This record gives sequence, C-alpha cells and structure tokens, in this order.
Amino acid sequence: METLFLVGSFWFWTLLTVAFTALSVFTEKGLVWWGTFTALATALLLQFYGNLHFFTWAYKHPKELILWGLAYLAIGMLYSVLKWSLFINKKAKADIRNSVHAPAPMVEYHAARIIGWMEFWPIGLIWNVINDPIRFAFETIFEKTKGLFQSIANSAYERASKQK
Repeated sequence: METLFLVGSFWFWTLLTVAFTALSVFTEKGLVWWGTFTALATALLLQFYGNLHFFTWAYKHPKELILWGLAYLAIGMLYSVLKWSLFINKKAKADIRNSVHAPAPMVEYHAARIIGWMEFWPIGLIWNVINDPIRFAFETIFEKTKGLFQSIANSAYERASKQK
C-alpha cells in the first residue's frame, strides 16, 4: 500500500488523469479553491502512497524551491495576461456580433478565473494546446457546412407542413 501510486504504475496514471481532469475543469470554471485542494491532495497521495516525495525534496532544497517557485509565479503571470487577452477579445467580438453594447468587463469580477490561470497555468496551457486547434477545426467545419444543416432543417419543416 505504501507505493500504490508508484511512478509509471496504473494507479499513478489514473491518479494523474483524474487530477488533471479535475484541475482543468476547476481552472476553466474559476473554482480556484477546489483546484488548490485537488493539487494538494494529489501531492499528499504521491508523498505518502507513492514514490514521488515533493515535500521531502522541498524540505531538503529550500533555495531551489524558492527559485522554482519564483519562476512558476512569473510564468503564471505571463500566461494569465495572455489568457485574459484571448478571453476578453473573444468576449468583445461576441458582444459586437450580438449587438450588445456593454462596457468592458470589470477585472474584479473575474479575479477567481485569473488567479486560477496564474495558479494552474501548466494545466491550462496543456488544455489550450490540445483544445484550441481542435475547436478551431470544428468551428471552421461548422461555418463551411452550416448552410447544409440549415437546408436539411428547412426541408424537414417544409415537408412536415405539406403533410398536414
């Protein structure tokens, strides 16, 4: 039981998959505390029931921990600025397309979301690298074929109205 989450084992990968999925959802939904809990619980499980001892390493290497921590914070800040820019540009385009004349959103109302991006930037970055190209491809396909879908819907309703 001591090495249930042995690096490379089935249970190790299962734990990481569950943690990654949960962190992805919590980050996207702005549920920072749930994300923090998930990350901490995963680290504790790996510390006490696996062979990945982060807390032991951190205790033995405080200078390296501080340097890695500062790098993590700096990258998180840069990532959150990029993510906010993408988010706000997408929202502005959607508002204009839908004829919504709203003022720019207040950053304070999105604090949890932005802090989540800073805190869990590795998860968000991986998700964006995987998801964004796939979403772009399907949105492009939809734009090219939406006339076909509309034609099918129009034909079905036209036939149904004639069958009265």
